Amino acid sequence: MAEFIEIYDLEGNYLRDEERKSFYKQLKEQYDKEGKTDTSTKGIYLFLIDRGGNIYLQKRSKIVLQNPSLWDKTVGGHVMKGDSFEDTLVRETKEEINVDVILTTSDDFEETVKSTDLTKKAVVKRIDTLQRESRRVLAGGKYFIKHTNSAMFFGYYEGDFKLIDGEVEEMKLFSLDELEKSLNKNPEQFTDDVVFLIKKYKKFFIPLVVSHTSHVKQ
Repeated sequence: MAEFIEIYDLEGNYLRDEERKSFYKQLKEQYDKEGKTDTSTKGIYLFLIDRGGNIYLQKRSKIVLQNPSLWDKTVGGHVMKGDSFEDTLVRETKEEINVDVILTTSDDFEETVKSTDLTKKAVVKRIDTLQRESRRVLAGGKYFIKHTNSAMFFGYYEGDFKLIDGEVEEMKLFSLDELEKSLNKNPEQFTDDVVFLIKKYKKFFIPLVVSHTSHVKQ
């Protein structure tokens, strides 16, 4: 089924709805021809961490068109026509890694984390909205730039993952120290989003107590 996304100019003015695959085809063609792009879409970023402050990253499948085989955010996704950032967060988290989300406010976040069985559900809050250029790598090493207006979410989770939609190859826990060293040594193994977002939001990766083991079910 065709997926339609809302297209905006770089000032945030709505332009049109467009089928997702068609939009990306045009976007790549524009970048190849002009070396720049002049439209923007909405999206979401999510980082989940465990109680020990370790960060869950997904390794993107080698068969996806953008950023194949690179380590990426826990979850990311486009906001579809008519959806909110929050709708998208809940949908994409379920579709990509089969995790149910309790979405809470910053005021209620700490108490909700304490009162929730984190092996069953992730507790998540929205921490920012940001506009940025995202470098999207293609097979063979080519790339293009897309502009996004994205909501940034953060949360805690201690349970299992089940990789459903084929876009994710595996999940892995990284300590912040390990991840920062890997980003400095081998940044080409990570998406541009991860390189940028870890640096900007690392203050949120705070341990609660000693971590428990999480499992990925293929």
